[in-house]
Amino acid sequence: MPYANPANMVILWGKTRRVNPRVAKNGKNYTSFAIETWEGYPNLKSHQWHSCLVFGRNAALVHEKYPDGTTIGVMGRLQTQKSKHQDIHGEDLWETFVRVTQVTFNPPGFVANFDIRGE
Repeated sequence: MPYANPANMVILWGKTRRVNPRVAKNGKNYTSFAIETWEGYPNLKSHQWHSCLVFGRNAALVHEKYPDGTTIGVMGRLQTQKSKHQDIHGEDLWETFVRVTQVTFNPPGFVANFDIRGE
């Protein structure tokens, strides 16, 4: 199925971190987590963290099957919203995250729980 808006499409492969099930104010379940990605393979010169939110049926699956450190692939879109926090001058802060629409539990070319850093 083609992605609805290819102008705002994110695809990430990486390791899960801080997988937390949550309940929104409207009572719907979601899971927040981060994905760690690397640049400069095979030397792994740097890594980045990407905040993600997944809703609905995939939220429970991510929480149950993908604890911290598990390889996962996601597709989604970038979304920015006002944070609950403010800076030291009292200005509102904004946060950008990946709103996950699809989860790939066995990304191509990856073996589940395979750690390319050898840890």
